[in-house]
Amino acid sequence: MISKAAIANASGIARHVTDTTRTAEYYLGESVPSYWVGGACADLGISGPVDERKLVDQLEGRVTDITGERQLGRVNADGSFDRRMGWDFTISEPKSLSIEREAFGNQAVADAIATSNRSTLAYLEEVGGWTRIQGKKVHTGNLVIAAFEHVESRRGDMDVHTHALVMNTTTHEGKAYSLRNEELFAHRRAADALKQMEEGYLLNKAGYAVCYDNEGHVELAGYTRDQISMFSKGAAEVEAELKKKGLTRDAADWSDRNESNIRTRDRKSAAETREQAHERWRSEADAAGVQRAKHDPSVARAWSALDADTEACKAIQEALEKLTEREFVFTRAQLDLETAKAAQGRATMKAVTRQIDRAIERGEIVRDMRNGRLTTREAQAAEREMDARLEAGRRAHEAVTTKHEFEQALDAFETRKSAESGRDFHLNPEQRSAAEMILTGADRFQGVQGLPGTGKTTLLQFVREAAESKGWTVVGHSNGAEQAQKMEAESGIRTSTTASHLLAQERDQHDNAPAETRRELRIMDEASQSGQRQFNRVLRTSERAGAKTIFIGDKHQHQSVESGKAFELAQAHMQVAELGREAISRQTTGNAIAVVSAVLDKKYHDAMLSMDVQVIRPNQDVLPEDANRASTRFAARQDNQAVIAQIGRDYVELDRRTRDGIMVITGTNDDRKAINHAIRSELKSREELAGAVDAMTLQKVDMEKAAARRAVSFEAGQVIEAVTAAKRQNVGRGERFTVRVADSRTNTLSVIDDAGRRRVLDPGAVQFRAYNREVREFAPGDKVRFTENHQLGDGTRVRNGQRGEVMAVSTRRCVLTVRTAGHNVDVSIQDAKLDYSYATTSHSGQGRDERAAWIHHNTEVGRHGEREALVNATRAKETQRLYTQDVAKAERQMGIVIDKIAAHDVSNRAPEAMPEPPHSPQPTPDSSRSWSY
Repeated sequence: MISKAAIANASGIARHVTDTTRTAEYYLGESVPSYWVGGACADLGISGPVDERKLVDQLEGRVTDITGERQLGRVNADGSFDRRMGWDFTISEPKSLSIEREAFGNQAVADAIATSNRSTLAYLEEVGGWTRIQGKKVHTGNLVIAAFEHVESRRGDMDVHTHALVMNTTTHEGKAYSLRNEELFAHRRAADALKQMEEGYLLNKAGYAVCYDNEGHVELAGYTRDQISMFSKGAAEVEAELKKKGLTRDAADWSDRNESNIRTRDRKSAAETREQAHERWRSEADAAGVQRAKHDPSVARAWSALDADTEACKAIQEALEKLTEREFVFTRAQLDLETAKAAQGRATMKAVTRQIDRAIERGEIVRDMRNGRLTTREAQAAEREMDARLEAGRRAHEAVTTKHEFEQALDAFETRKSAESGRDFHLNPEQRSAAEMILTGADRFQGVQGLPGTGKTTLLQFVREAAESKGWTVVGHSNGAEQAQKMEAESGIRTSTTASHLLAQERDQHDNAPAETRRELRIMDEASQSGQRQFNRVLRTSERAGAKTIFIGDKHQHQSVESGKAFELAQAHMQVAELGREAISRQTTGNAIAVVSAVLDKKYHDAMLSMDVQVIRPNQDVLPEDANRASTRFAARQDNQAVIAQIGRDYVELDRRTRDGIMVITGTNDDRKAINHAIRSELKSREELAGAVDAMTLQKVDMEKAAARRAVSFEAGQVIEAVTAAKRQNVGRGERFTVRVADSRTNTLSVIDDAGRRRVLDPGAVQFRAYNREVREFAPGDKVRFTENHQLGDGTRVRNGQRGEVMAVSTRRCVLTVRTAGHNVDVSIQDAKLDYSYATTSHSGQGRDERAAWIHHNTEVGRHGEREALVNATRAKETQRLYTQDVAKAERQMGIVIDKIAAHDVSNRAPEAMPEPPHSPQPTPDSSRSWSY
């Protein structure tokens, strides 16, 4: 792994990396191996082993270049210089490689480490060498790096690692400048993955088999997790310290890990000679049952036969597929990272970077000349396809009614609704205009851009009645099952999910030829949550069926999880009616209306003044004024737990009828689970959930399709389910297996089927969904939701997202009786795709509304932003309540703009004026983080 830390003390780190007596991280009586590396070193007259005095000079910015002796940095008022010194990029080797090299003297491992380190530093230099000259960002492609190799940790573990001290210096045309560090930081994780990819390649080629995990981390085959952990005492102590804060190593940020590392590390009492250390390590290895890695000539032959460039191309395609499943636009650092993970040791660093550059030259990958962002030719083609189909759809169908027939139908509808309600009823002007466009227009495709709560279902009820009176068939589909169910109930339009609609259409359509015009009106609701590929499928199936389709959504609310922002882009190519703020009718109280109005105006402070705000921050309030960032974040996380506990208490204090009218909304699945747990704990304490039974549920693992084809994406103990049948693998659709072993070397899964038989399956040949088995306790009265489509034993179908209430529990029959959609269904307590529904995420809650909305805003996690603020505020009809641990921070986060970037926004044409040469748009890390030595 490659970690980084800002250097705060030049002399301190210089002593640390060079003095074996002080650090005990290298062999006693030997000089720590060191060298200067980087293209800028020649310009500054630096070479050879690293001298401590010279290192301090370079860190403090005292350089000699073509202009002579200079001091880099900003000059303060008192004449002193203010300067960032540099960064410690520590390249730590996988534990099995450290053991092999130090305990067993494996030269092939030593060579792989040395070669991959050189490649890694060269990569960091190429991508990270940037400066600013006269206001413009300039790529220098060179760095000044002082590299030091250590062989053990301060706790005495074998821990081969290299401190690559990157000076805050680069050169351009022989002159020294301070470094601009965004790219260096942005590519750190990519450099880490590429290094381990190359190490695996070199080791396999030398005849030593390796294994990879899902993050691209390599270990020598034959080393068990337990053996590795025995030589990772420091990592175990850091993880234990993080656990005290309720964190894992993956969930913790840099400052958390750094603080935990500082708290737990102990210096060795004394350094050892090379012989003493090796003797101790060999004894420890023998005691742990560790044996030297086996050399296998067949592995060497297989890898020698590989063409690194061909394998790099395959990995690049897999990486592109994975990246573009969620976002069409990405950075070079992301592409390098995902390619390295996909390659799994089948390519070299040079092959990967060379083939990506060639793909850019061929136009397969499109690089923006203004900012360096990337997309693919296929992504741009998908957007162009949509544009073309929408334009071709103009005047390509027939009107449902004439304008005279429209007026008659509207008058009849309003008269009937007035009689039913006992009050004067009329569509508002915007609803009327939208209905007229839909019914009297002759375009095949039309859109309705509607803010939340603008009466879209009332509009659709009228459209359905008017169309059906003219002999048209009206059907609908929506992004989610719950939204589809609501649309059908309120508008009377037979509605399915968009996914199931497309499956049925594509199954029945056997050619690509457009059909004759057919009197079928299709309504796609929540179209803004549809990705570009799905949106294009809707266009194609509509054309083939000869149908007319109306897209209804809101470009201001949550966008699709999948790539693209199709509905927003589509509005430029089809006739669109707008339901704006004047049409909003959902909110029925002055305060609720004021909140929504303020959010639409982006006045989030005013919005908070109009809602009930609950700020709970007992741990933050007692922090000292000089508390560091890690302590502050730890206190804020503790306060979030207090916030969630308060939500649970407040919810349960209400009567059941009032609770049913409250929608509890949060930003992340982890907080959703925590709120569900808090509410259930309070209900249990009041004995409202008696007669509970434990059920084994299946909770879906979020995984891209490209990742699901790799064995390393799966974990032992997970349940996998075949999405489609695969005859060659003898796997039926819906068949389930339990994973025993995921083998990255053969890309196979050793599994057990439901009959207890052992099988070996290829995830590249069968499309699997993965689930974690998690125990859930259910009792009569529990609010639940189905997490996937179910076909129950009696043939009843329930849909993903459909909510219900547990009515009874039968331990004899091992079923839960759930009331949902007006009828009871029995659900097995074994492998049920079921979860609690007291709280929902903002994304899942879009399209729903309730009397009141309780908004949980955790300032420490989640993306938040304008879209989330709008969705959350508009769920309530009467009141909104905000729960948070930091109201000022929550207000700032509500205003963050989070928007997908269209593929066609990436241009490979050089602009007339280019203020910023290519760079990856990554946030600059907090510069206050630093090591103290």
